[in-house]
Amino acid sequence: MFWDFFAISPSAIQAEESLRVSEEKYRNLFENVQDVFYQIDIAGIIQDISPSIKHFSEFNRDEIIGTNVFNLYYEPNDREIFLDNLKKNGEVRDYELRVKTKTGEIKVVSVNASIIYDAIGNPNHIDGSLRDITERKMSESALHESESRFRTFIEQSPVAISVTRDGIGEYANKKCLQLFGLQKVEQFIGRPIFEFFCVTIPRG
Repeated sequence: MFWDFFAISPSAIQAEESLRVSEEKYRNLFENVQDVFYQIDIAGIIQDISPSIKHFSEFNRDEIIGTNVFNLYYEPNDREIFLDNLKKNGEVRDYELRVKTKTGEIKVVSVNASIIYDAIGNPNHIDGSLRDITERKMSESALHESESRFRTFIEQSPVAISVTRDGIGEYANKKCLQLFGLQKVEQFIGRPIFEFFCVTIPRG
């Protein structure tokens, strides 16, 4: 009877341990990161997705794997537009979309995605990530609305208001333009403010 003995070298053991540690780090990152990482096939079926999808959409990871990503889009046509951009460039960066949560809430997301090709160059699947930017977009919208109201107030003010920098005109409201005998704000912008004032020097 013959016995074969195989010795495992220390370097092989070390390599295996390094791989295990690396996989554990990746798994911890995948499970705890706030952004949602996903992989879908070319047909749109979700093959894998990070557990963070629960915090984002209220769907459990198991509920969503195997379903079509199309179901998450708020606007059905957005899927085709997104795919057209992805196929044209091979990737998209900071692409904004509106998606639905499990309860029907609408959220705005920023998507990064890339097409992954197989060994012979055919599209195999799509790897991507999405970040919830709903609060940011709401803040931007509120700021824009506030600025719009402020501009309207300034423009309609019965008081002449102008803005200058280093003595050069940058803005004048309607009342100020009337005061200076101007028809439009472009006639004020870029001109020295002293041009609009007459200085009378007393005699004697």
